[in-house]
Amino acid sequence: MYKQNRIILLLLFIFFSTTALFAQVTTNDPFPNPIDTTAGLVVVDVAEFAVLPGYGHFYTFTDVVDDGSPVDFHPGGGNLTHHTVIHEWRANNPRTETYIGDAPRELMRFQQPFGNHNAGQLAFYPLAGPGDDEYGLLYIGSADGGSGGDPLNLSLNLGSPFGKILRIDPLGSNSTNRQYSIPDSISSMRNPDPTLSDPVGAPGGRHLRLTGF
Repeated sequence: MYKQNRIILLLLFIFFSTTALFAQVTTNDPFPNPIDTTAGLVVVDVAEFAVLPGYGHFYTFTDVVDDGSPVDFHPGGGNLTHHTVIHEWRANNPRTETYIGDAPRELMRFQQPFGNHNAGQLAFYPLAGPGDDEYGLLYIGSADGGSGGDPLNLSLNLGSPFGKILRIDPLGSNSTNRQYSIPDSISSMRNPDPTLSDPVGAPGGRHLRLTGF
């Protein structure tokens, strides 16, 4: 009986802890028309998120319907199933426990060639502090776009951001779409395609959900 009670208490703790965690973020319909009846696809989920300390900003990597919005990165083939978008959310008051703010700002948008291996991890280097070169730089685990065996060979193609770990400054504006900046330390790694002049780093990834920090 003692063992059973301990298990019940543990399950209750996990339930209420998880509920409290997800209750911190509330939104007011930030995505227009999340259901596209012609495509039969809805917003899948918020795959990953990262918080920028001290700014009241957090970032999400989300699968959304292909509503015809212009994309920043195109795979050059595949079934073109949907879009994946990185958004920046800015809280009106970073000290509040519940998110209150405007609809998110779009940083970049990917046209996905297939329905799996989309998005990936978002992370800030946790050991970097104000004044460090790494402070505030967002690491993006961009998956290869899916299907079996990366048929478009995107992960090893240095002209494509798919299947890579990318690093950006989300508060800058020197990118092609002016929504983020490319750190000076990797400015020499700009995409060789002039229409996609953004950094490509750490190629060869499949579905990048975990980093070393």
